[in-house]
Amino acid sequence: MSARDDVVIRFGSPEGERLEFVMGRPNFSRRFTSLEDRVIAQIVVQTATSHGSARVSLMILDFTRVLPELRALYGSLRGTATFTTLEDQVGFTITGDGTDQMQLQGFLRDRPGSDKRLEYRLLFDRTLLRQSIIEIDEFLFAVTNGV
Repeated sequence: MSARDDVVIRFGSPEGERLEFVMGRPNFSRRFTSLEDRVIAQIVVQTATSHGSARVSLMILDFTRVLPELRALYGSLRGTATFTTLEDQVGFTITGDGTDQMQLQGFLRDRPGSDKRLEYRLLFDRTLLRQSIIEIDEFLFAVTNGV
């Protein structure tokens, strides 16, 4: 499988500081019937001072819960959008202060329940948030339609 076959949901810059959820296309070989169905993702964090990655099991529900918050934040530039998982292995909050700059504060654990936790902060332009929203929409379409 090539990288082109992967579905990537990215927050931040494609080439710079970022948080990525990378899910291989075989995860989408069947139609998902419940928002509690799971996909496996490789989570990648890259900042100027740190980087890390972990394999994480995510529920589709994790993305459907954050999507309305992201849309509202993109539209108003104010407020927060929070992504959490049941196992508390990965999470983040994106905050807008009324400018075009978004701040993402997040964490990543190497495995559920681990005390080892990478905490990070990303700053990125609002236009990149729009792309993240599009990527989540495409992901949700793929998993609910078996594409």
